[in-house]
Amino acid sequence: QDALTLLARGELLRQEAAISLQSNERLTTALETLRMSVRILEKLDATLSKMIPAARNETGDDDSLSQTRLMSLQYHVQFQLARAFRNQALCYPDRSDDQIAALQKALNQLAKPLNQLAPEDTLVGPIQRDQSICLRWLGDLEQARKTIAPLQQADRDPQLQLQARAELIWIELTSDRLAAAMTLLQQPRRIGNVTSPELDLARLEAAQDYNVFRS
Repeated sequence: QDALTLLARGELLRQEAAISLQSNERLTTALETLRMSVRILEKLDATLSKMIPAARNETGDDDSLSQTRLMSLQYHVQFQLARAFRNQALCYPDRSDDQIAALQKALNQLAKPLNQLAPEDTLVGPIQRDQSICLRWLGDLEQARKTIAPLQQADRDPQLQLQARAELIWIELTSDRLAAAMTLLQQPRRIGNVTSPELDLARLEAAQDYNVFRS
């Protein structure tokens, strides 16, 4: 919980830096906060790796966690660790060696649980979404598009569908495919009663790019 609190604070500081007059100071603080989160998550991941082989298959009489529960916890730890690395990457200058290295670390972390989880596991979709984000920042737009596109299917969680559409919009904007982005914008901004702040932000950025293009 401490690690997730630090991760959320670091992520917020990074986002605030984008609109702050003291962006460098906020980015420095964000990086320091994210590094603390990474240290805790890496320690927890290592601890779980030692505990899992010796754990029982079922919950013990002493309330010790079963091997399955411990493995599930480790997958979530690895997912959050990847998120921390991705946020670190976005604190660095675009295309810098530090940014590329942090994004690769994030992708490596995401691959660990993805290689173990069943396709229907609820964590698979968020992992694939984050993979697409990392690939977009690395400039591999085609692979990013292939990774995120299936998450828009109607049988997916509505929040995930909207997040996937937001990511597709950002991919198309990065690819200078404004017409494709505008097509995505024409789709409803909500599914049932579900909305997405990521989609609202992507819609705003697409509208700004369209106005610049027209002018």
